Amino acid sequence: MIKYITPALYAGCLAICICMTEPTFASISLEASDGTYGLEVQLPAYTTRQYAKSTFLPDRFDDLGLSDYSTIDGNYNPNDCSAYTLTSCPSNASCTSCPSNKSLYKFLSCQSGYKLSGSSCVAANCATLGYVDYVPLGQICTPISSNSLNCYKDCRNVACSGYTLDCNSLPTNATSVTKCPECTSDNANCGDNVCKIDECEPGYKVSDNGTFCEAMDDTCPEGYYKDCETGTQGDPVLTEAGNKCYQCKPQVQECPAGQLNLDTYWCDGALRCLLPQIN
Repeated sequence: MIKYITPALYAGCLAICICMTEPTFASISLEASDGTYGLEVQLPAYTTRQYAKSTFLPDRFDDLGLSDYSTIDGNYNPNDCSAYTLTSCPSNASCTSCPSNKSLYKFLSCQSGYKLSGSSCVAANCATLGYVDYVPLGQICTPISSNSLNCYKDCRNVACSGYTLDCNSLPTNATSVTKCPECTSDNANCGDNVCKIDECEPGYKVSDNGTFCEAMDDTCPEGYYKDCETGTQGDPVLTEAGNKCYQCKPQVQECPAGQLNLDTYWCDGALRCLLPQIN
């Protein structure tokens, strides 16, 4: 007689009786012994019997020993959490918890876009972090490093308005070009056409838009001349091209033959020509 019956055991006995291949008449009785109930099953002798087998989840133990869970993987023990060494699952990782202790975890793999570094899952590429791994053409970016990744963020167009010339060639009459300041940064990708003229040959000046050299104005101001037949007076002034312009002395009055020009010879013009009596 089986004593100390449990509900699961009682149910198992019923299942055995029901699943026999031949008609079965069983005698089942309960008796009390010192306040403890027992179950006695009397079965007739049969040469052929078929027993029902129950299978329970690994964390269920009261299965009458019929699930064979104790022999899974050769020696399965649901209470063994030795392989579950983590008390929490790392960020960006996939883990499984121990069946008998849900607070212990075992690492399975890193999530998509991440890779294992030590005991952590770190980004495998810049895109995972929301960054780019190169500077787009015509833009300047802020560099940022994460673990072994060198990435770029906050990219924007370079401020190079007016810088339209090829930096690798000089326009006619130009002696040098200058590059857009933002394009001198290692974190910019500008291409070649981001320059403008910095200096021109003598006699030329940089155009207002900085794209060509134009001849300088060599015209003297009004009242000034480059050459004076009567001589010069005062200080010269310079044209845009750098040439000197002068104020000329007034034209000297010519006196008739036999007369003297007193503007020249006496008192700096205070006296005029002395005209002798002409008959």
